Amino acid sequence: MTIERNILLIDDDKEMTEEVSEILSEEGYRVTVANDGLQADALLFKNCYDLVLLDLKMPGMDGFTVFKRLKKRNCEAKVIIVTAKPLDGDLTDGVDGLTAEDYELLRKVNGIIIKPYNIESMLTMVKEIIEKVAT
Repeated sequence: MTIERNILLIDDDKEMTEEVSEILSEEGYRVTVANDGLQADALLFKNCYDLVLLDLKMPGMDGFTVFKRLKKRNCEAKVIIVTAKPLDGDLTDGVDGLTAEDYELLRKVNGIIIKPYNIESMLTMVKEIIEKVAT
């Protein structure tokens, strides 16, 4: 018997979330989509997911704030950050008022995907992280 894994996909690019949600669903994951940080925060307040795919730059509540709030809750969701920033860039560039605690929190990220990304690479990362959740 296979255990269905729950993924929360958070990104303000609706076309991308539709495509990725469909692909992940075809792979057997239960996918919930949030198209902004406030919607994501509300979902994360009520539910815990196995994996969260989280865009950093969104209107309203940004992804870093969503991530901080998620990690302060009693939820062990794994997190993959999705960003358009270059690999050598600082994920926190442009985020004001970061504390040492914030930087420590960032060490809890389970993966980073740079946009535009290869779907196969994203699926591989998701499967590897989900397998770790299952064990």
